[in-house]
Amino acid sequence: MLYIALDIGTTTIKAAIFNEAGELIDSRERQSKLYTPEAGFREHDPDEVVTACLDLLKEIIDGRSSAEFGFLALSSYMHSLILVDEAGKPLTNCLLWNDARSSAIAKELKNSELGDQLYHLTGTPIHPMSPLCKLRYFKENAPELLAQAAKLASIKEYLVYKISGEWLSEYSSASGTGLFDQAQLKWSSEALSYAGIEAEQLPKPVSVLTQLRWQKPEFLAAVGLDKPLTIVLGAGDGPLANLGSRGLEPGSCICTIGTSAAVRVVSRELRLDSQGRIFSYILNPELNVAGGALNNGGIAYDWLRHSLGFDQHIDELISHLSPPEDERVGAGLIFLPFLSGERAPYWDAKLRASFIGLSQEHDSLDLMVAGLRGICFAIRDVFDVLVEATGEDVNAIYANGGFCHSKYWLQLLADVLEKAVITLQGGGGPLFGAYLIGLQAIGKLANQRAAAQYFVVEERFEPRIRESLRENYKLYKRAISLNQELMHELSELQAQASNWLLRAK
Repeated sequence: MLYIALDIGTTTIKAAIFNEAGELIDSRERQSKLYTPEAGFREHDPDEVVTACLDLLKEIIDGRSSAEFGFLALSSYMHSLILVDEAGKPLTNCLLWNDARSSAIAKELKNSELGDQLYHLTGTPIHPMSPLCKLRYFKENAPELLAQAAKLASIKEYLVYKISGEWLSEYSSASGTGLFDQAQLKWSSEALSYAGIEAEQLPKPVSVLTQLRWQKPEFLAAVGLDKPLTIVLGAGDGPLANLGSRGLEPGSCICTIGTSAAVRVVSRELRLDSQGRIFSYILNPELNVAGGALNNGGIAYDWLRHSLGFDQHIDELISHLSPPEDERVGAGLIFLPFLSGERAPYWDAKLRASFIGLSQEHDSLDLMVAGLRGICFAIRDVFDVLVEATGEDVNAIYANGGFCHSKYWLQLLADVLEKAVITLQGGGGPLFGAYLIGLQAIGKLANQRAAAQYFVVEERFEPRIRESLRENYKLYKRAISLNQELMHELSELQAQASNWLLRAK
């Protein structure tokens, strides 16, 4: 029997086929097109995403019959929002997690008693990423549009609707909306009131193990199946990355660096920070995933590489250096990686990136290495808060995401975190997490902790304790504290210039 997993990512949609033993049989991907109609706006066309998903499934199914597949399990990026009319047609594009149009609203709510109440009720930090803040934005700026919306859905919920005609939200993705009462497993009346919506406008909350056994004929025709197969709703990509990367073991932590980045641990209860710096989302009703998501992971790396004119992989750039020579590259140089504002631990959309300490002695390689170091420092910043808030004794970091293709970057992360960093055969991540949750849904896996049998360690990077890194990290933290107000002022100037340029076009 074969099993399909589908993950809707911000920049890449991926599909994979696994066998009974968890071995990867095939994988395919499609790129997503990003739309930025105004400064701070980040959108996908929901119908383009659905079409890409169906095309990808058809390609990977490749003429096989439905009887060959045990299930299709779903994963997707979190915090998205689409306004949909009575006929099921989008009234808006899909607002992404890094859409910043509700920044002013989030700032006001975060500094209020209600904001603190909603954070502790829902587990979602107050930030422009949250559908809670996005909906309030529509309430204040486009009430007539919000009034037309029969349904308010994420990109995965819209895909499920196109597949089955049902509006369903599994608990995991629902817990990232800022609208979901985790203790009661239902939409929060306090959050709904603030957003200006009714519970009936949101999809029905259901278990992550929920199965769709009926699909529309047009869906079956689009993907080339002869009859319906079992579709497992799955979960959000963050919680699934933990499940798919051996992140359920005591003392383990997952670090993902893809387009964005995240650091997460699993707990048996809602674990929150008194200052609202981390999230706590549902993996299933017995397990929560606490952590912090960062805007600037692979996005920052790609910007550095292209802006500095490097075609080579980072490992090739640094290959001629060996310790301790590699420590001297980028010496005395700090990079704040906030190219897209930042989520954890600051939840501040107006933070901005910068190099501090530039001199004539620095060249482009110094900037590249300092850039990677800055991304790792941002992860350390979240990691420290997470350990403090959850009380978890973390002894190993399981890594997944595109950065795992770089041994230099993996070793640097181990050095910065001062913890062993481990990669797994097959890479792990949301796709494999979707496969595992699918196995549990159909009864082939007793529970999610029983998934340990599927993991094989590929490589382990032991930390090198480096005083220079410790000193640099202290300077990184001071640089943020001392320059936060300046970054806010620069952000305002950039927004004014960006809007002028968009109008000029």
